Amino acid sequence: MGLFVERIQRFLSREVETPHRAYRVRFSWEGATARCGADWLRHLRLALGGSGQVSHMLEEVAREQAVFIILGLRPLDPHQFDEDQLTGLRELLEHELPSLLGGARLAHDVQILLALDYESEPDTIPPLIRQIDAWGRRAERAGELRYRPLRPVKMPTWEEVHDYIAEHHAHAADETINALKAEYRRLTSGRQFSYQELADMIDRYLQDA
Repeated sequence: MGLFVERIQRFLSREVETPHRAYRVRFSWEGATARCGADWLRHLRLALGGSGQVSHMLEEVAREQAVFIILGLRPLDPHQFDEDQLTGLRELLEHELPSLLGGARLAHDVQILLALDYESEPDTIPPLIRQIDAWGRRAERAGELRYRPLRPVKMPTWEEVHDYIAEHHAHAADETINALKAEYRRLTSGRQFSYQELADMIDRYLQDA
């Protein structure tokens, strides 16, 4: 998930037709975590690099181009939050963001990503994640923002890896693909592994091909 978020930031900053200015908002700043909505706004103010009212700062950075804000330097695991931290996230989603976006005069779009990292059984969503989803839906009903839940990001299956190779590396020899498949099965057998490990393994085989 961390790599996925970094790729989103790089894509929106450089590769889209209308580049966005991207900001990453810390959950923890100088050892203090966000425990209320006001803490999140303070961290947003620091991420924007100024002082004064956050709405005015947001207006300024959105004057020339669209803005993309990522909450957290890495995906947040809300199951590790204490009660105050969860309350702070709810206040941010249900009250602070609708108020901020509704009160600011924005010349360009402002998009905000909250990436959550969690474990679940296949085709299930943990109750806490459903609760946070409900906070987002209530925020949309306030009428000042549009809430768009994204599909969960999961580790690619071998079929998805094979489709990627066929689309982007059609020249790869059958023996390379067979060796990559065997390595994929070894990598995924009985242990947790990261997307970075998978990407490095694929790159290594295709570069050597």
